[in-house]
Amino acid sequence: MKNITSIIKRFIITTFLVICLLIVLNILMYIVFFSKTVQSYQAYSPEKLLATTSTGLTENNGKYQLDMKLETTLREANIWVILINQTGQVIWALDVPEAIPKQFNLIDVSRFSRYYLEDYPVFTWSHSGGLLVFGYPKDSYTKINNDYPMSAINGMPLFILFIIIIDLSILLLLYILITRRMNRALSPIVEGIIQLSKGVPVRLTKKEPFSAIVDSINRTSTYLQQKNQALRLKEQNREKWIEGISHDIRTPLSLITGYSDKLKNSKSLNDTDLQLAHVITEQSIIIKELIENLNFVSHLESNGLNMTLVPIFPLKIVRKIMAEILNHTQDETYQIFFDANNITTTQVLGNEHLFKRAISNIVLNSMKHNPQGCDIYVTMLEDRGALTIIIEDSGTGIPVKTLEEMQHFFEKSQAAKSMKRKGLGLLIVNEIVTIHTGDVTVACSIKGGLKTTINIPIFLP
Repeated sequence: MKNITSIIKRFIITTFLVICLLIVLNILMYIVFFSKTVQSYQAYSPEKLLATTSTGLTENNGKYQLDMKLETTLREANIWVILINQTGQVIWALDVPEAIPKQFNLIDVSRFSRYYLEDYPVFTWSHSGGLLVFGYPKDSYTKINNDYPMSAINGMPLFILFIIIIDLSILLLLYILITRRMNRALSPIVEGIIQLSKGVPVRLTKKEPFSAIVDSINRTSTYLQQKNQALRLKEQNREKWIEGISHDIRTPLSLITGYSDKLKNSKSLNDTDLQLAHVITEQSIIIKELIENLNFVSHLESNGLNMTLVPIFPLKIVRKIMAEILNHTQDETYQIFFDANNITTTQVLGNEHLFKRAISNIVLNSMKHNPQGCDIYVTMLEDRGALTIIIEDSGTGIPVKTLEEMQHFFEKSQAAKSMKRKGLGLLIVNEIVTIHTGDVTVACSIKGGLKTTINIPIFLP
């Protein structure tokens, strides 16, 4: 939290400094702009022209005459000029507008000497013959306690727009620079987090301003590696323990099975003892299957997701399963109906042995839970890019509560929690279908028994 606060504080300070820099830059630009504008008028500045004109306006035999160059300069600048004598009378004029009077009193002179005369900005200068008055075109100058060129005032909106464009350009440039810097700092962090989510070890180089975050990611990566190593070691120990237990049980179990077979076929035992021997044999077979399933589940959980999947033809495998089951049981109380829906060329990515084991488990499960016999329906079809295999039976079905428990079991988030209560058969089916990136659902069949649906993505070569 302190690191985040420090980063935010640094960002706020940087933003404040940038704003201050922009303000100072704007002031400097305004000073430069205004100075350049005023300097551009220095050649025609009223003070210089008045002084020059006052010198160049001479009297000859009672008539005033202006130097020709000065007269040309004044006309090029659209400046009109009058000379007022001590009595307020205009005794000489140049290009005077009609609205300008020929006679002035002291009050008139005091008014226009600092402001305007008939809306013309005027400037005055002392002359030997009286008061020299310059009149500039309307809207060429404004009076704001000083003399400013009107062009500077008129150019102010464009100047402000120019300043705004400059400010936005600077902000955009800073945004690009900061974004690039942040991307350079954050990209390795984001990539590191992505790699962490995949379980890949990460070791990032510390860079400001996110060195604390990088350090946390590196520590997390180290911790996860140690955790994964401990889990792998624990899993290996579990596998070895299961293998050891299975091996230790297999020998005495074989002896029990062998002796029970002999007792079952013995003619010296009565019917009750023969029945007990038969039960011992059946239970021994069940224990043997449980051991095999336990080893198989352990193998799937450890290596299932790392198995190499290849394109396989499900139709061929399912037909082979049906033939093997029918040939093995030879029990007419079980009938298997198969419908392939013309999917002879459909392929999925999988493992043929595992795929066969999952389908066999489901079909044999229907037969196991319906000893009185039932019809088993196996349907294969394509549905929205997936291969759907439906296995249902006409048996007695299962209670609603048991069905709900099975449905929860096949939810991936619930499978591990339900494993102990639901047995290894369902877990094997769930693990195999998960390896094939598919899913399993169960429901009541309209034919009376249980309906199991497997969906596996179709492989397109």
